[in-house]
Amino acid sequence: MTLLEASKPKLKTERYLSVRGPTKIPRDLFSVIYGHKEVKEILKRSLKSEMPVHVLLVGDTSSAKSLFMSELSRLKGSAFILGGLSTKAGIRDIIQSGARYIIIDELDKIESGKDLSALLSFMESGVIAVAKHKKHTIVRGKAWVFAACNRTDRLPPELLSRFLVLRIPKYTKEELKLVIVKVLRSRERKGKGLAEYIAEKTVNDLKSRDPRDAVKIARLARTKREVDKIVEILKKYQ
Repeated sequence: MTLLEASKPKLKTERYLSVRGPTKIPRDLFSVIYGHKEVKEILKRSLKSEMPVHVLLVGDTSSAKSLFMSELSRLKGSAFILGGLSTKAGIRDIIQSGARYIIIDELDKIESGKDLSALLSFMESGVIAVAKHKKHTIVRGKAWVFAACNRTDRLPPELLSRFLVLRIPKYTKEELKLVIVKVLRSRERKGKGLAEYIAEKTVNDLKSRDPRDAVKIARLARTKREVDKIVEILKKYQ
């Protein structure tokens, strides 16, 4: 490559992401989540808003924030990201895919500065810059960002300011059992008796406050006896 070739500016282009029409909200959206009526209302209002209102849910493991992310990922045109597993180009690629709803669980575990920078730029202006080889592309579009995290002190203040932040209180033990029963009956198709038994074992025996642990047990066990066996194994190897 000659000095003259190296000094040539990159080719600049612009690309506009197609804007999909309004998404139909499922009637049973958030139905598996116990309580949090006001949080559900804010999220649904955001989904119906003409311009994006980005929402961040903050809370511990037993606050249902991950359940909210899971429910939002059911929406047509959504793309789900698990923060701890995102790659350097992950968020940028998803933005370029034209996703209408970007769902991010464990936002505070994203370590890539490039990911956070791309997300901030898109949330703030609907624009990201993509440089590849000698081509510089400006991508423009519109999307709603819904995210969840355990803590906000690891997030850049400028990113945090782009969100409507809702801090969700954790469930009591009894409320958590009701959450688990709802999830197991609605999503895993378990009978009431078995769902209640798994909830009891998960919260009281395993001392877990994560509904996902109950889901794993439900997928491995068909009877209460099998639940007992699996729980004993889990306790032994925890």
